[in-house]
Amino acid sequence: MSKQGNMRGRSSRNLKKESGFLPRAVYSSETAKYYIMATIIIFHILPLVLKLCGPIGQSLLNTNVRIYVNPMAVLAILLVYGIKLGFNVKMPLFVTFLSAASTIMYYTIEIDRELGILYYYFLSFGSCFIIYGIMAFMGVFFGSLIKRLKIF
Repeated sequence: MSKQGNMRGRSSRNLKKESGFLPRAVYSSETAKYYIMATIIIFHILPLVLKLCGPIGQSLLNTNVRIYVNPMAVLAILLVYGIKLGFNVKMPLFVTFLSAASTIMYYTIEIDRELGILYYYFLSFGSCFIIYGIMAFMGVFFGSLIKRLKIF
């Protein structure tokens, strides 16, 4: 009976979970608006400008921007987010959906109708979604790790 009495007598602050390995951030649109604007500029405004530049801009868009610039931009944007605010699951998911949506909008190529256009869109969107998602979570994870280690 005395053990149960001691269990009931404990305060709730002793049972609280200690802070985890990574500092966590609470997602709010107020703190995330600049990171979302940077993502929209990189993934929606830059491709639109390059598409308006004609065939040279389109080839640059399909090769260099899609393969090199976009994943590194996701990593850099969310690395800064992680350093400033800490780890959060909602922000990388939001940026991943926002960036993968640009795949269907801007990164289409002329394909043979026998291959199936729906198959191409699904494959392209799926692969970009996975790559951008991995880069987004890596950025937030390493950013919050840097914040925890107080390097910056």
